[in-house]
Amino acid sequence: MKFKFYGLCILLSLLLMIAVSFSQAPDELIVAPEVLFNGAPPQDMAFRPGRILDENTIWFCARHSEIFVGDVTYVFRSIDGGKTFTHNETGIPGLAAQMDAFDADTAVVATADGYIYRTTDGGATWTDVYSYMISGTTPGWFDGCRVVGGSMAVAFGDMEPNGNMQFVRTEDKGETWNVIEGIDFLGAAYGYYTWGLASSAIDGSIWCAATNMDYDSSFVFRSYNTGLTWDSFKIPTDVIPNYPRSIAFSDDNHGLIAARGGYLIKSENGGETWAATNNPDTSGSSYPNGVTAIPGTDIIVALDDIGVYYTPDLGDTWSKLIVPDTTSTDYFVSGEFLHPDFGYVFTDNGLVLRFKNQVTALPDDPEEIIPLTIQLRQNYPNPFNPSTTIEFTLSKAEDVNLSVCNIQGMKIGTLVSKRLNQGTHSVQFDGSGLASGVYYYQLSAGNMRAVKKMILVK
Repeated sequence: MKFKFYGLCILLSLLLMIAVSFSQAPDELIVAPEVLFNGAPPQDMAFRPGRILDENTIWFCARHSEIFVGDVTYVFRSIDGGKTFTHNETGIPGLAAQMDAFDADTAVVATADGYIYRTTDGGATWTDVYSYMISGTTPGWFDGCRVVGGSMAVAFGDMEPNGNMQFVRTEDKGETWNVIEGIDFLGAAYGYYTWGLASSAIDGSIWCAATNMDYDSSFVFRSYNTGLTWDSFKIPTDVIPNYPRSIAFSDDNHGLIAARGGYLIKSENGGETWAATNNPDTSGSSYPNGVTAIPGTDIIVALDDIGVYYTPDLGDTWSKLIVPDTTSTDYFVSGEFLHPDFGYVFTDNGLVLRFKNQVTALPDDPEEIIPLTIQLRQNYPNPFNPSTTIEFTLSKAEDVNLSVCNIQGMKIGTLVSKRLNQGTHSVQFDGSGLASGVYYYQLSAGNMRAVKKMILVK
């Protein structure tokens, strides 16, 4: 018993040190001139986040209103680290609620008129693969769509009346979708699609935020197993009087919600209970619109009317990024990040911002990129049965230890324990002799530590 407790303490300590894997906190954002629409700076577009898969592959989308057509969606993709972007020539019908990507070629978009579209050619062409109706006559309304590992994703949306919503899941990179049964919706009916942050996912975990038809109650739905089963939570009105507009978790326990009216609340137990936390600015003008997490760290970014802020401690303390002076005519609504030095922020008036040196620092040949620190990637496939691949990158030759622990913190195996050269390394893990469940793999290199979760399903 003493050994189990000691192992659990080690695991918890490592999880708290995930942020050490990154070089510094976020710094300065500028307008990204390389994001062009039909060869010119975007105008009258509302951008929404997608996903940054790695240092080279970036996805996000934007709504555009066209004469005689109405709202259509364009998806932007870069495969050279953000130096150049391409987009579909013909708009996807409807207004994107949220998008996500499985790899550099395959992505999905869920729209606010109840459709899911899919691409397998890097966003050049899109095919509708799923749609639904409310009461058989009214088009549905998707609010969010998140990849939850490997080839799996979850989309969720409205399904009136109160207590009825639409949750669907794919296991084949969006080619087919099936309704998820057995969720207790507790009186919820809607999610808030406008900023594209209505759901949040980390590895195989996902959270969706919702309200009811009267907009006077708030709900969180959580799955820790890629959307197979769900927990449902109603947030008391004395904690949050208005409905949630975005949700972000930095790990399986710690998350923030930004609600209408500029309210911020925090959870430290995976969304089961919530409490008020500090707004980013104490001047009285702070009005957070969206929150989004920086993967692999404990940092959550708040997109505010008056600036962009970040917190490592669920709102106890905040720091402000340097941003262009647009607050008199514009405000910040959403964003996406790969790490604290690589990300994009979107404003309500259609500006796309990025870190100041993000693009110019990239060499012409992406393979020449030298990582600033160790980078531990998510295993693939995940969930897995029985084997999976773990990749990591070293900025220089290091003494490396890569080990696996179970959820109790007990080490069950060492995959690497030797000195390795700079570059990307790949290791196979075989779980044939293990029971189904959650496991953690831990990378140590020099004074850096990183931990990620993986799920074995038999």
